[in-house]
Amino acid sequence: MVGATQPIAQGSSAARPPRSSTLGLTLAGALAGLVLLAIAIPIVAGLIAYLGFIQSDHIAPGVYVRSLPIGDMTLADANQALTRTYNQELMVVVTDTSDPARAWPAYPAEFGISVDSLATAQTAFAVGRQKGLVAAPLDYYQSASRGRQVDPLTRFDPQTARRGLEAWAPLLYVAPQEGAIAIENGVVVQAPGTPGKALDVDATLALLATNAQIVLDYSVVPLVVQPVAPHTYNVSGATSEVQRHLHTDLTLQAYDPVGDEWRTFSPQPDDILNWLRVQPQGDAVSVQVDEAAIDAYVAGLSSQLGSDRGLDPSRTRTELLSGLNGASLNWVPIRYATRSYTVNPRDTKISIAASIGVPAWKLEEYNPALRTRGPAAGESLTLPPRDSMLALAVVPGKRIIISISQQRMYVYQNGGLIRTEIVSTGIADSPTLPGLFQVKSHYVNAYASRWDLWMPHFLGVYDAVPGFENGIHGLPLLSSGRRLWADVLGRPASFGCIILTLDAAEWLYGWAENGVVVDIQR
Repeated sequence: MVGATQPIAQGSSAARPPRSSTLGLTLAGALAGLVLLAIAIPIVAGLIAYLGFIQSDHIAPGVYVRSLPIGDMTLADANQALTRTYNQELMVVVTDTSDPARAWPAYPAEFGISVDSLATAQTAFAVGRQKGLVAAPLDYYQSASRGRQVDPLTRFDPQTARRGLEAWAPLLYVAPQEGAIAIENGVVVQAPGTPGKALDVDATLALLATNAQIVLDYSVVPLVVQPVAPHTYNVSGATSEVQRHLHTDLTLQAYDPVGDEWRTFSPQPDDILNWLRVQPQGDAVSVQVDEAAIDAYVAGLSSQLGSDRGLDPSRTRTELLSGLNGASLNWVPIRYATRSYTVNPRDTKISIAASIGVPAWKLEEYNPALRTRGPAAGESLTLPPRDSMLALAVVPGKRIIISISQQRMYVYQNGGLIRTEIVSTGIADSPTLPGLFQVKSHYVNAYASRWDLWMPHFLGVYDAVPGFENGIHGLPLLSSGRRLWADVLGRPASFGCIILTLDAAEWLYGWAENGVVVDIQR
């Protein structure tokens, strides 16, 4: 029937699809298979690699502990590497937090800081193993492709840290510089000092306990250092003592037995101030007296007296020290020095000794060579000091003067003449020696065996030779009972002694104690 649809016979060309459409579908399917295969192969390979990793005892690749690569290491190898790197080889810088320029190298273990190597290795070993069936492989792949940082697990031992800090404390310590203590205008003052430094062990322990990880991260051990203030002393007591010294009257009387002269010296406050030293003693300040400074002051006074005399250094120092301590000052002696003498051709020991007013044996004391020979012309001798025969402590205020030329004795007390007596001195063959001597012995009745006579109220004055004493006494009495020289007083008559009337000798014996100066003049 016209217009009706005709069925397509099986196998006719009209019933087949076009060849080009069939080929396209085949190629698309093949391409899709290749893509799936390309995707599947790496996944399978990765799964195979991951399964191998899971079965191994190695850490995932790409794992680091800070800068230390431990990926692909066994747990044991990683433990060793971590121990060596952090607990054996790592050094840190120990620094003073108040002054970073003060820094020293050290090991963290000295301050109780270390890495738990095994625990850290175990943490690294867990990468790719502990996040489940899906996340664990991804963890593994991320570590292998991008790397993975694992923090070291630190340990802090406070007891070890304390011992280490206590050992370091002396190195960190800087002693404070005490302010100088001085006397200014009679007031004791302390200048400002300079603070020191000391390690604060407890504060540093607290800091390390909360920052042990930072020590390893930055290789720095911060030490808390506190300032140490200089000691401040109580100077009020010292000021009072200085003022007491400065207001002490130290007027000093010095006596010259040779010239029968008194000299007065009065140290001024500036002089006294120069003798004083202040120094710490406990929490206060003590005031000390510098004896060397006193000696220097005394030497200055002595220089005012001339080249051949000066104050007795020891006696003068002792008196000034006593005065500073509140005692009354006694007078001090003026001493004389030795002199030099060039021998003339006509000089003898006797003439030289007589010229300076000493016995010959005293000249020999200062010139031992003269004990066996006479002086040689041009030879330089040491002359004894002018006060060399004053062996005893001098009694000031009393003085006996014997005038050989006048045959008189003059007795002075406190500068005034209180008695004049006629005397007889030694004859020419046994003269009385001129010189400065002193009463050195008392005998109520001395016996002279050489002449068999008794000498009443004898005052020994000098040894003409050692063991042979000349002196002052009353008219002598022979063993026969005869009194000698009563009729010749006023003329030389004795064998060297000075002869007085019996009454005058008895009076003088009681008045003149040992030490009174006897000045025998030509």
